Amino acid sequence: MLRKLLIFKALILSLAWCFTAQAANKDCRTESTCFEPRVTWRYENWTFTEVCFNYPYGHWKYRRCRMKAQKVFKDKCRYYKKLEKEVQGLRRKTEARNNQKLFCVAFRP
Repeated sequence: MLRKLLIFKALILSLAWCFTAQAANKDCRTESTCFEPRVTWRYENWTFTEVCFNYPYGHWKYRRCRMKAQKVFKDKCRYYKKLEKEVQGLRRKTEARNNQKLFCVAFRP
């Protein structure tokens, strides 16, 4: 009974991996080829305190996350620059300006 359960579990896990690799339409021979980092950050007083804290420092996943974070911050910088010009109202303008400072300084255009 235990042997059948282990075989069934191994089959389910291998099928799940195959379906995710095929669904992504990628050739996933290693984990690094299909890895898509989740960018996380924390900030205080409109300055970043941590970026990609969900991966260990120096790990290849951390480095990939930092590269993706730079792209995310670049996009957010553009978005908040555009929003500051379009939005009306002092509160919304101030919030857009603060977010612009936060992401544009982190991105370093």
